[in-house]
Amino acid sequence: SSSSQKSSNFELCFDMEAIRGEPSPRFSQLAKERGVATVFHGTKMENVWSILNCGLWTLSETKFCQHGSILGKGVYFSNNYRTATMFALNQARNCTNSESFQKAWWHFSLVNLLNLSSFNVLEEYTITCFPVFEAQIILPPADGMSTSDEDCTRREGNYFVVPNSWDIRITKLHLTFTFTKKRSMSPFLFAAILALLLIGWMKMYAQAHVLDE
Repeated sequence: SSSSQKSSNFELCFDMEAIRGEPSPRFSQLAKERGVATVFHGTKMENVWSILNCGLWTLSETKFCQHGSILGKGVYFSNNYRTATMFALNQARNCTNSESFQKAWWHFSLVNLLNLSSFNVLEEYTITCFPVFEAQIILPPADGMSTSDEDCTRREGNYFVVPNSWDIRITKLHLTFTFTKKRSMSPFLFAAILALLLIGWMKMYAQAHVLDE
């Protein structure tokens, strides 16, 4: 949390493995042959429901691709949680201006979780939520391993690109909430704005009165 910006954070982590059950035979076999890596994928709240229901699928080279595909076709991951969080946070900042988005968090479960007295307390804050999916992916083939599969995972530094969505197994969903205290207008500033509005209105009235004469 940060007192200087009057904001506080808390994180929820949902274990998806218990819900999804055992991995597919294909994933298990490739995991034995090539191994797996734990990686992270940051996204925005609008995508969470579809990902939970349908999984992570590549949108590269489609009209739904929003961030380009500089490393080629596939779903992009990082082996660093903070890096994935940065991607998610940048997307979340574009959603906080929506009134419907803010009202969506007005739920009894959130009020109870935060130990708040009522929903009215939430009116004092701007709520930002950014999701990061944690997953296991099949590693790229080892050097010298013969394969004709063009959909194999690729690695570029700290990033992984997975063209084949069947090589992805979502294990956790991390939701980070940020509550930022809304700035209240000082009485002096309110009076100054009101005075300027009155002066502007009086000038308009005077000009209209001159024209009438």
